[in-house]
Amino acid sequence: ISDDVVCPGETFFIDLTVEDFVQITELDFSLNWNPNVLQLVGAPTNLAPFLFVNSVNTSNANQGIITVEWQQFGFGASLPDGGTLFRLRFQAVGPGGSNSTISIANSPVEIFVTQFGNNDNIGINSNNGLVTVEQCGGVTLVAGNDTGNPGDMICLDVNAQDFEDVTELAFTINWEPNLLEYVQTTNYNLAGLDASDFDESNVNTGNLCLNWVSGTGQTVIPGTSLFQVCFNVVGTPGQCAQVSFTDFPCPLLATTGSSAGTDVGLSGQAGEICITNPIGFAIDVGSSGGAVGGEVCVPVTVTNFTGITELAFTMEWDETVADFTQVTDFASLPGFDMSSFTLSQTANGQLELAWASFDQTNGDTLASGDTLFVICFTLVGQFPDCSDVMITSTSQQLIVK
Repeated sequence: ISDDVVCPGETFFIDLTVEDFVQITELDFSLNWNPNVLQLVGAPTNLAPFLFVNSVNTSNANQGIITVEWQQFGFGASLPDGGTLFRLRFQAVGPGGSNSTISIANSPVEIFVTQFGNNDNIGINSNNGLVTVEQCGGVTLVAGNDTGNPGDMICLDVNAQDFEDVTELAFTINWEPNLLEYVQTTNYNLAGLDASDFDESNVNTGNLCLNWVSGTGQTVIPGTSLFQVCFNVVGTPGQCAQVSFTDFPCPLLATTGSSAGTDVGLSGQAGEICITNPIGFAIDVGSSGGAVGGEVCVPVTVTNFTGITELAFTMEWDETVADFTQVTDFASLPGFDMSSFTLSQTANGQLELAWASFDQTNGDTLASGDTLFVICFTLVGQFPDCSDVMITSTSQQLIVK
């Protein structure tokens, strides 16, 4: 968990990253902080591919508590060292001089971690974060927030706060280039500011520099948009990209008419662009039950299956509860049949699907509520055993195009 230094009222992001996260089958822990200093804003974003939103419980966030309870059957899930488990957005509500740790804790949910082939609790070696709220002055800039579909162009406002008698302004705008592609700056609303004040030489690596100088001090009303920075959305739905103010590769600087060239400080509040799904495509896995030894069949239905050109995913279940028998009742899609499925891991509770439309321009369409296929099992567990049947990207990457 990273450290940060922020200003009162500032919103910022904290990533929970991992090391040695290899074939993990269960992950339970609590995350605690001081709610008088930090307040959670919104839901977690940038979740690891295997992590479900409801695995992260934020219902007690106003008390400074998040709990994580997650399981995955089969071979478990892995992330590379430094990989992000999820991202949290906080607002500093404490006064300057206050601080709070963000800590992995054993309460209210106890730490419990297991690995494929080992049911013992291997625990967590945590590196807790510290957020310090400092007493800030000088100029404050606030980046906007927005959402967009892949391919959309989004223009974020860069708004001014505490912008009085400013004579010089320099900073770097930073973003994740695998999620956002820089297009331009526009809609300038500060005397003397235009495109020539921006250095675009590093935009391919997610950095845009500004260096603006005025012969006389400029004051703007709080909330005024100084300019907009525009991006094409190139990431995938469900991801969120932070747009922040940093001091690299270009310095962070603000001077005023009364500071005689001395830096009075510049505070930047990051914004965010979250990527939405233009199709709203959804897969619903049904439910069923029965006696031990009996066969049950579960329908898999779709919503907004419109113009789909490619579909792939892994379906997982607990093989100690349900033993795969067959897939049947295929939807009327060209080329969609038993050959679209890989059965080699069904004994381990995994079924892979990979299908591509014959028409890669227009795709194929099913009515919402139509059955994509039906999957059948023999019940091999004992009463009252249950098993989730989940759509994941464990062995076959989740693809919807």
